[in-house]
Amino acid sequence: MRHCVATLAFGSLLAGCSIIYNPNNLPGPLAEAGPDSPDAEVMFDADPSMLVLTRVTPTVIFEGQGDGSRRAVIAIHGNHIVKSSTTVTIVAHTGAVQPPILTVHNAELDVAANGNMLAVPITLPVDPTLLASEQIRLDVTVTQTAPTGPVSFTLSALALDAPVLTLQGLDELTGANATLSSTSPKLYSKVELTGTLRAAAGSTEPLSLYATSTISIAGSTAVNAAGTASGAAGGAGGTGGPGGLVDGSTGLPGGGPAGGQPSGGIGGFTGNDQITTLGNPNRGSGGAGGNGAALGAAGGNGGGGGGTIEIVAGGDLVLGATEAKGADGTTSTNNGGAGSGGVVLLRSGSSVTVAGASVNVSGGVGPGTAGAAGRFRVDAPGTITATSIPAARYRGPSFATANLANTLIVRTDKPMFGVIAQPNREFGYYFNNDDSSEARGPVMVLTPGNGIANVTLAEALFPGTNELCLIVEGAVTDADTRNCIQIVYLP
Repeated sequence: MRHCVATLAFGSLLAGCSIIYNPNNLPGPLAEAGPDSPDAEVMFDADPSMLVLTRVTPTVIFEGQGDGSRRAVIAIHGNHIVKSSTTVTIVAHTGAVQPPILTVHNAELDVAANGNMLAVPITLPVDPTLLASEQIRLDVTVTQTAPTGPVSFTLSALALDAPVLTLQGLDELTGANATLSSTSPKLYSKVELTGTLRAAAGSTEPLSLYATSTISIAGSTAVNAAGTASGAAGGAGGTGGPGGLVDGSTGLPGGGPAGGQPSGGIGGFTGNDQITTLGNPNRGSGGAGGNGAALGAAGGNGGGGGGTIEIVAGGDLVLGATEAKGADGTTSTNNGGAGSGGVVLLRSGSSVTVAGASVNVSGGVGPGTAGAAGRFRVDAPGTITATSIPAARYRGPSFATANLANTLIVRTDKPMFGVIAQPNREFGYYFNNDDSSEARGPVMVLTPGNGIANVTLAEALFPGTNELCLIVEGAVTDADTRNCIQIVYLP
């Protein structure tokens, strides 16, 4: 389940599936169309007393959105909606497990010119009493002023109908140390560990951690190889060939996409610096086992390849030492090859700090030639701070923003947005409509030498909710390292 951070379908937090919540932000505010803009639809004479509502998009919002991270934003569809004195109220449906904790920002509510849609941002604080197993069915009411007085319309699903809007509860990951299974990564509302983060023994998938708000891990996060064993998702080292035969015996190649040669080759790294995917070829490679010597000792074993770490926070991301190191081969007449370093991908909607420590994706150091270095990519619009980081760091594309409270409601179908990305390299963007049945793009953009690209969309947004995604050069639209947010276009 790649990148299914919990988008229950991160509809967009943390690719392959749109359940991942991707926490980055667009700049704000985006450019708006004026009354004479060719993008603005002609306003018909709405009758506020005839207010009708039909649906809400998206249909799921997540605990923690807006708590130090980008807020949620919903589009309410209908007819005869006006802006004057209009408010949105969201309450728990009758029989819900508990009342929701949320704030509807009615002061920032906006309405489409044709009166068939409104958009409003919502803050959903972390709620320790709301569990990941709980969903709160919500009723949505719009109240506006008509000549005869206030008029209200409520969207409230019947018991057997699909909910109008659902607040998805999430767990918090707190305490000292944590060990996570890599087979079913989950989305948390907040992560706050005073100790270390590790992957479960024998993990064959990346150590993935996602949160709608902030992530703080005071201790180390490590998926280092040890001996022939790889880190999570890395390739194992090869076994040395037995000795004592007339001609010796060939050692076994290491694991991973570049395991080296049977004569004890080191773990190479055949992936790409921009990390287009967290699958092959972007996996740490084990070193090959050394050949056994004729009438002599067995060959040395190859070192395991470093593992893969993926950590995505909607707000600030603060970590201790973060490591995906390859292991050394063992010494013999024919030494085993060293394993390569692994992969680290860090993403934040704000800033990334590796407090007083380093990011280390180095390969094993011997006993012969050192294994190849791994890959490190960081996606963040804010500062990136660490005592030491790999020289080959790649800055993935992030939506630039000076304000995490940005509502992401726009009034033009081709807004301008800012992207912070690797200088002098390409990135792409594309977007989907509210049910992902239609997509436009990808469109490729070359980042200037200062690392900041101001982009005006080449194709028109869909009216209503859009999922807008960034990808690195060479990636595809369903890549699991894409970076997505939601934006509402009001014609």
